[in-house]
Amino acid sequence: MKNCRNLECNLLPEAQSLLNFNEREVKLYRLRQLYLNDCNLLSLPGSLSCLSSLEVLDLSGNSFTLLPILSKLLKLESLILRNCFRLVHIPTLPPRLMILDAHNCSSVSGVSGRYSTEVEGNIFEFQFTNCFGFHDKTVCKCNDIIEYSLRKIKVYAKRLYAQMPFVLPGTSSVCFPGRNVPDLFVNQTQGFSLTIKLPTQCASNQFLGFVLCAVVDFGYLFKSSDGFQVKSIYHIKNEYGDSHHLQSYFGGWFDAEHVREVSNDMLFLGYDPCLEFTECYLFGKCSEVVIEFYSEDRNNNPLKSCNVIKCGVCLLSAEDDNS
Repeated sequence: MKNCRNLECNLLPEAQSLLNFNEREVKLYRLRQLYLNDCNLLSLPGSLSCLSSLEVLDLSGNSFTLLPILSKLLKLESLILRNCFRLVHIPTLPPRLMILDAHNCSSVSGVSGRYSTEVEGNIFEFQFTNCFGFHDKTVCKCNDIIEYSLRKIKVYAKRLYAQMPFVLPGTSSVCFPGRNVPDLFVNQTQGFSLTIKLPTQCASNQFLGFVLCAVVDFGYLFKSSDGFQVKSIYHIKNEYGDSHHLQSYFGGWFDAEHVREVSNDMLFLGYDPCLEFTECYLFGKCSEVVIEFYSEDRNNNPLKSCNVIKCGVCLLSAEDDNS
């Protein structure tokens, strides 16, 4: 591999071994995508962290227990770890990460909380379905990924509302096994619906959207080739009885090639910039909003077997970094 300076994509499906390499020796300056899925790897070389141009890394279906340091991969956007059953911990995440799929990493008990001060504000989707080590009995191990997600959300929201170029609107989400809405959600309740009071900054450019939370009971086993998503509906009404209804989606998955089975309860945390909300003629004229959460597949069909049992909402404001 010493003469692979211009290599941009490397596919090694079903390989039996991976040679150790060093970026200084191999000079993989342009390697952007590396697929090592189903390679029967029992360990990973630390030199993976030297691939500074890497944008996509797929390590699915291997048997390693530890990951090398990933925080140095400043361009990494997609990390796929599906079915890494023996993986016990995920180290500090890189700042630009947009996709993290750790489905069926049943031994993972947490993500490192030692984050640098720098995170990039971009939309993201982090999935920890069937990562049973995230169960509420070890809820402190969920706080690190929640903190990382919230920091990315806040940076992204401020960039979006400052109308910075190339910042496109979109929702972000993270999901993992859990039954309790985090304490940071001052507005939370049992069931699928809650009413929140809107402060005065909602009528100004201080309003950055909502951070949403829904706990979904999937029962004994849920499996659907049509995927899953959480639907949020906003009911806005002013003092004169005028009303308007908006909706958005966050969380979930859809991958026809990898139909996933999910059991027990899952916690979905997401961000909605609510651009349609701020453009509504009632915006700034209403003092409260009713928000409802529902489970649907990716074709927008209701999923009656998947019930939202708890929910929470946190208003995100530009003037309050602790929102």
